[in-house]
Amino acid sequence: MGVRGTEELLAGSVQLVVRSHAREIRQKLLALFLRSVELYWPWPHVLAVLDDTVADRELALGLPTWCKVLFEGEPPYFNHYHAVRYGPNKPFSKGYVRAQWSMFQLDLYTDCDYIAFFDSDVVLHTFVTPSMLFDRGRPIVKGTRGMTIFHRSMAILGWQFVAEFMVDFPLLLHRSTFGVARKSVLSAALGPADRCWKLGLCRVWRDLPGVGSVGSCRDERALGNGKSSDRALDDSLVNRSSFG
Repeated sequence: MGVRGTEELLAGSVQLVVRSHAREIRQKLLALFLRSVELYWPWPHVLAVLDDTVADRELALGLPTWCKVLFEGEPPYFNHYHAVRYGPNKPFSKGYVRAQWSMFQLDLYTDCDYIAFFDSDVVLHTFVTPSMLFDRGRPIVKGTRGMTIFHRSMAILGWQFVAEFMVDFPLLLHRSTFGVARKSVLSAALGPADRCWKLGLCRVWRDLPGVGSVGSCRDERALGNGKSSDRALDDSLVNRSSFG
């Protein structure tokens, strides 16, 4: 895999991580992505994070041997997650929200200094060089103010919109960023009470560790009445019940 000598030009070691699951393996999406990695990615640390299911484990046997595979179990309190719909005419599913939770854990799966995250439905189409990822030892993170995708998530968390970073792959972050992100999301989710139900995190708040009865959060919106799943939560990034 690639030329190891170029790694010394970077500010630190880089771990490529792709999050996928059995259906994408069957659809050959992951295979196409990994083929492009084999052609264009010059560093040796490649990891595919899959669901820990029988299907995922069986299909992973057909992946290239140079790609390490980690089977990730369900997040804590996964039974309390709301099913959401990622885009018009998409089916309701917990899988998308589970994947978002997974992305907050990636520093736990590697010792590398930097993590280069990819979606599995993309391909590399040119040779990747250190200058594409780093500028004078600092990671390059691309964003745009010309469009917004996850602005509702930012508003719900009470954070100021800076830029939309869902514009290019890889998303390159220092490993320390993930711990900061987990703590920041937890702090925001424990903020104003009317923010709790909007996050679509769980229906029975007393089950959350360290929370107990949340008072005003425990109304019909938080408990769910059979109609809450189709709330405008299509772009929900995280689950409150996953952190802590």
